[in-house]
Amino acid sequence: MFQKPAVFGEAQHGLGCHHWQKNNLFRPAVLNVQNNYLNEHCIIVDENDRPLRSESKRFCHSAKTWFVETWGFLRVLFFFPVTLHRAFSVFLFTENHEMILQKRAVQKLTFPSVWTNACCSHPLWNEDEMCTDENVGIRRAARRKLNHELGIHSVDIDQMKVMGRFLYKAMHDDSWGEHELDYVIILRDCNVKQIRPNPEEVEAVAIVSSMEELTEILKSIMHTAWARANAIFAFVLSVLSALTFCVFVSTVWLPNSAPVTLSASNVRVKNFVDYASEGSRSDVVMADLKIKVDVAPIFNWNVKEIFLFLVAEYSTPKAPLNQIVLWDKILRRGDWSTIHEESITPKYYFMDDGTNLLNHKNVTLVLRWNVVPNAGYLAIAQGEGQYRVEFPSNYYSGRF
Repeated sequence: MFQKPAVFGEAQHGLGCHHWQKNNLFRPAVLNVQNNYLNEHCIIVDENDRPLRSESKRFCHSAKTWFVETWGFLRVLFFFPVTLHRAFSVFLFTENHEMILQKRAVQKLTFPSVWTNACCSHPLWNEDEMCTDENVGIRRAARRKLNHELGIHSVDIDQMKVMGRFLYKAMHDDSWGEHELDYVIILRDCNVKQIRPNPEEVEAVAIVSSMEELTEILKSIMHTAWARANAIFAFVLSVLSALTFCVFVSTVWLPNSAPVTLSASNVRVKNFVDYASEGSRSDVVMADLKIKVDVAPIFNWNVKEIFLFLVAEYSTPKAPLNQIVLWDKILRRGDWSTIHEESITPKYYFMDDGTNLLNHKNVTLVLRWNVVPNAGYLAIAQGEGQYRVEFPSNYYSGRF
């Protein structure tokens, strides 16, 4: 008859649940011990199990993510996954051919409170556990961790059978994960009365004797409210990401330009004392501007708003290209999309150090805009049409 799997701590085999009381799991001493384990050095290997170097457990299990700003608006993600290292998994069986499972402690950094096989860990970078003759190093490491996690002292490594190895990779979250070349070890005829779970490592231990019992434990993992909520959230996030990408792709090739009419009249140049400039004097320009543009065709369904700005471009002996913003405006979806400004003055001063603007014959007015999307990248476009201004040869003596 099928029965619920035996879980230590529920008066099974007289082990005594005082060895793994949950109220001890978050003691500072326990958390400090977990942190100290991250300083142990694992064996970095390639996919053929050739040792390359040693690195700390913290380095081996942590993923590195960096965002790099490019062109002032695009963030590029660089992701460096967890490092491949040597590991082992012990499958432990009782004298009655029952499988022993452990539930990882809740304070473990990777996969806390998850049911797994009896013992999973790593050989360390030392002579004893790096020995590859008949997999002695792996078996020594397994004996050490069986004692550490389950309190099993009398383990004969000659009774351990190494079945093979496999590549294993899984991310716990964005920061922590596993990437292991994992040796599978079988150990039979374990006396369950010797098991004393270490609360720093193990939250619970279970014995299963059939596939039905194993399935029940797996269901307890997969069908909890948290697991279901996590699965739903991941699915919704994936769907939203796909929809966002589709929105971006559907509009990325649509034109962002439009015809523009620009002009400037009543141009005046004045020179004044400027104590903040190197030459002590600066030129300032005032003019009456005309701006006409209709950006309605740009407002497709993925455009949130458009930021327009009028730029004056000119060259000087010190700089081949100077750009000064004279005017700007934000048009949001739903606003009147046609701009028809007549005889407006610049919102921002048109100033230049020295006397570079007087009698300048090639100042170009250009209207540009940023197209702010709901999804996608920030596009920069330029209006179809410019206006070249010639500045007067004499300074203006009146007031602006």
